[in-house]
Amino acid sequence: IDDALKMVDKMLKSQLNVQPNDTTMDTVLSAFFTRNWSGRNVREEEIIGIVSGFGEHGIFPDSVWLTQLVSKFCRSGKCDKAWELLHMVMRLGGELNAAPYNALLTGLGKENDFRRMNLLMIEMKEKDISPDVKTFGILINHLCKCHRVDEALETFKKMRGGNEGDEVCVVPDVVVCNTIIHGLCK
Repeated sequence: IDDALKMVDKMLKSQLNVQPNDTTMDTVLSAFFTRNWSGRNVREEEIIGIVSGFGEHGIFPDSVWLTQLVSKFCRSGKCDKAWELLHMVMRLGGELNAAPYNALLTGLGKENDFRRMNLLMIEMKEKDISPDVKTFGILINHLCKCHRVDEALETFKKMRGGNEGDEVCVVPDVVVCNTIIHGLCK
């Protein structure tokens, strides 16, 4: 893996007369997730550095890869690194949709970091990234788990476009409704 990463580094630094492409990124990201390297752990900083290098060449992980990376960071208790990765991709001009935001919202929710969850929702709105039923489900679930049912109900109302000026109208599913019911019963 070290030799492969050196080759990628040379491509990214234009030391070779070969430009990286989407296949290069897919190969590297696939290796991060599927290889079991004895005695070698890929650090979050390495992953962020490589994604940043590709981003500077206009190459970004697709939504699936980015969501997997954000989820991996959050599962290992590194929500700050997941936050950094998502914002770095955003800053460099990568196209984003709700899925990687949902992964980060899930991680932040497990840490009860509602301040950054709200910031993320504001950023989604500013970037015209439409929250989906999963986005609202994550928010409602974590609010209910923290006994903030009134806020969960307000989020449910906002989800359905119940407030004047709400630009969002997402149809709740049975999971969201059951989460509200469970929160109210507790």
